[in-house]
Amino acid sequence: MAYEANRSGDPELEKERNDANNANNIRNAADVAIASGNPYAAGAGLAVKGVDAVTGGKGSEIAGKALTNANKVVPGGKKLQDVSNDLSESGASDKIGKAASMYNQAKGQPDEKVVPERKNQVPPNQMGNTGGEQQGSLPSSSDEKEKSSRRKESKEETPNDSSEEKEKKKRSLLGGIVLSAMAKMILFIITPLLIGFLFLMLVISIVSGMFTGYQDAFGVSQTVGEETGNIYTATSANQQAFYDRINNLKAEYEASGQEFDPLKIVGVYHVLKEHGANIDYDDMTDSVIREIADAMMEDGFYSSETFKQKLIDTIIPRYLPKTSKDERERIAQEVLDYVDNYYDLIGKENENSSSSSSFCAANNCSYDIKGYYIRGKGNVAENKQVSNLYVRLMQCGSASGHNYGGTFGKPLEGEDLIPFEKYILGVAYQTISEDAGEDAIKAQMVAARSYILARHADLGGWRTLQKEDDKWVLQVAACNQDQAYCDPDKGCSGTSAQWGQIYSGLDHNQGFKKEPLSLGSNLRSYAADTNGEVVTNEEGYIVYTGYQQAEQNQFISLGKSGVNYKQILLQVYNQGTRNYGAKNVEKASCKADSSYCGVSSGEFASWKQFKGPWTNVQIGSSGKTIQQIGCLATSVAILIAKSGVPTKVSPFNPGTFVEYISARGGFSGGNFVWRAASIAAPNFHYQGKVGLAGLSRAEKLDKIRELANQQNVYVVAEVKGDTGQHWVAIDSVNGDTINMMDPGSNSTNMWQQYPWGNTSCLAYFKVG
Repeated sequence: MAYEANRSGDPELEKERNDANNANNIRNAADVAIASGNPYAAGAGLAVKGVDAVTGGKGSEIAGKALTNANKVVPGGKKLQDVSNDLSESGASDKIGKAASMYNQAKGQPDEKVVPERKNQVPPNQMGNTGGEQQGSLPSSSDEKEKSSRRKESKEETPNDSSEEKEKKKRSLLGGIVLSAMAKMILFIITPLLIGFLFLMLVISIVSGMFTGYQDAFGVSQTVGEETGNIYTATSANQQAFYDRINNLKAEYEASGQEFDPLKIVGVYHVLKEHGANIDYDDMTDSVIREIADAMMEDGFYSSETFKQKLIDTIIPRYLPKTSKDERERIAQEVLDYVDNYYDLIGKENENSSSSSSFCAANNCSYDIKGYYIRGKGNVAENKQVSNLYVRLMQCGSASGHNYGGTFGKPLEGEDLIPFEKYILGVAYQTISEDAGEDAIKAQMVAARSYILARHADLGGWRTLQKEDDKWVLQVAACNQDQAYCDPDKGCSGTSAQWGQIYSGLDHNQGFKKEPLSLGSNLRSYAADTNGEVVTNEEGYIVYTGYQQAEQNQFISLGKSGVNYKQILLQVYNQGTRNYGAKNVEKASCKADSSYCGVSSGEFASWKQFKGPWTNVQIGSSGKTIQQIGCLATSVAILIAKSGVPTKVSPFNPGTFVEYISARGGFSGGNFVWRAASIAAPNFHYQGKVGLAGLSRAEKLDKIRELANQQNVYVVAEVKGDTGQHWVAIDSVNGDTINMMDPGSNSTNMWQQYPWGNTSCLAYFKVG
C-alpha cells in the first residue's frame, strides 16, 4: 500500500513519508526488474525480494531510507523524491508492481509476498487447525481470467484433437495471450517513468550487494539452527563443509559449557578475503576455526577487547603480512562491524549487548568465596558458595553528624530484592559520570562489586550475606553510607543524593530525582562485560576495595591515559593509602540462564529440533523430519515437559512425542493438529489462538504477558510472521523481556533473536 501523504510540515513525519514511499517503489521496482528479462536487473530484483523474505521487508526499508538520505544531498534530489512520492501515492507504482507480479507468475517466476494481512483473532478449539510448516501461496488474481480464457478456447477445439494435444494447445495459447497482454500493459505504464525506474535500480543494486556480502552469514546461521527464512543454500560442497565445521566446533564448545558466535568466524573469513587474503573455504580447517574461536575468549568468556587485539596481533598478520598496524586495527574493527551490520540487516539485536530494561540479559553469577582482604584485619576467611544473589536495600540512620532519615537495621519501604548484577549497574549509574570513559566506568563497577561483597565482613551487624530459601541476600544501606544505588530501569529519587536515602522510582521527589538509564547507554554493555569480576589478592581473597572521590579521579585519569580497567584496579589498590596487595581481577562463574529472570533450567529447556536423537524422526506423512519442520512440535513438547503433567510416553522428548501422536492422527500431512497435544498428555489442553498482526510492540507485549502470566497456561509464539513460520515456547515475561525456549537457536531472549514486528500469532494450552 502506498504511504498516505501527510502535509503537516513536520520533518519527522515527512521523513517517514519519504522512507515509506521509497521502500514501496523499490519493492515494486524489484518485480519490474524480474519482468524485464535483463539478467542483471532480474538478479538484482530477486536479491531484493530474497532479502525482504529473510528480514520481513527490512531490506527494502533500509534501501528506502538510504534513498531518502541520498536525495537530501545529490543534485536534483528533492525533485527525485517528489517523483518517488507522487509515483507511490498516486497508486501508479502499485499498478506497475502488480502488473509485473502477474507477468512473473505467468512466466513461472517467484512472487514472494512479504507481509500479507492477517486477522487478529482465530477461533479457539477448532479441530484441524494446523501449524508448524510454511503453507502454499495464495491463488493468483488472474485465476478467473485464466478460467474464462479456457472456456472460450474450448469452443474452438477440433474433433480430431486428442486430449493431450488439446491441453498442449490450451496451455500454449493461454501463455501467449497472458504474456502478450501483460507485456503491453507493463511497457505502456513504464515508458513515461523509465528515468525514475533506472534511478531506483541503483538502490536495488545496493540491496543486491548487501545480500551477496552476507551470503556466508545467512549460510552459517541456517546451518547452526538460527532462523534465516530457509532461502539460502550453499553453492558448493566446500562452502557447506565450512559451515558444518563451524557447527561441529560450536556443539563441542557447548558440551564443555562455553559458547562462541559462529558469525564472527564468518566475519574473519569474509573481511580477510575482501582485503586480498589468499584463502578459500578449504583453508578454514578445524584448527583454524578453533584458533579464531579461542581468540574470542578471556578466561572462558567472550571479550570483544581480547578478540580485537588477537586479530591485530596474530590472525590478520598471518594472512595479510604487509599491512601496517593502523590497517590491522581497521580490519579488526571491520570484523566486529560485519556481525553488527548483519544483525541490523535481519532486525536482530546483537547478543553481546545488554540493553534489556529488565536487565534479564545480565548473567547470574556464582561466587566461590574464600574470604576477604580487609585493611587492618588482613585475610578474613569466609568459605561460601554464593549463587542466585540479591540485594536488600536497608534504611540509613544517623552517622557522621548527618541524619539520613531512616533507622539502621530496617528494610527500606517499598523496595523489592534487586538482582546483584543489576545492583552493580545501578551503583555505577549513581556514582560515576557516563562521560568518565569506558575503562574508568568498568573499574568503578569491579571496585563496587568487590567492596560491597566484603562490606559485611568488616562491619557486621545488620549488614549480612546469608542464604534465604533458594537465594542468597546481601543487606546494604540505600545511601552512600555503603554505596549509593539508582535503579537503572525506574530511576530514583529522595530528599538528597548526598545525605539521604535513595528510593527506586520517581515518587519520592523531595529534592532529588534521576530519570531511568537509557536502554542504549554504554553503562549497560560495560556491566555485561564485567559481570562477576572481583579484585583478589595473591591468596585469592576478595579485596575490600573502598573508594572515594580521589580513587574515582584516578580511575578517570588512568583510563584517559590508555590504561585498561584491570590495570587501573591493580595500580590503584597497590599504592598509597590503598596499598591492599591487589593481584588479579578474577571472574566468577556466570550463566545467562538466571533463575531470577524466570528462565527455566530443566533439560527440556535445551531441546532443539536440529540437535538430539530425534532430528530424523518423520513428521506425520510429510516425508520431512523434526529437524526440517519440527519447530512447533518441539516447542509443544518443551511446554508439556515444563508443565510436569503425566504423559503416555516414556521417556518423553520431542522424538517420542512426535512418533506417538503421528501414529494417532496428530499431524495433517506435516502440520501439527493443535488438539493432538492431549493425545500424549491428557491434562494438557489446547485453548485457542490470538492473532497479533497489526499491533504495536507494546500491545503485543501486553497480550503475551497477559497469557503467559496466567497460572497453568502455556504459550507458543509464531515469531517469523509471513516470512516463513517458526514457533518458539514462551518461558516467562520479565519487564519487557520475553524469555523463550527456542527449538531453532540457543538464544533465550525472543525479541533480541527475532524482530518484534514478526511476532504474528500466539497459541496457548492449559493444564487441568
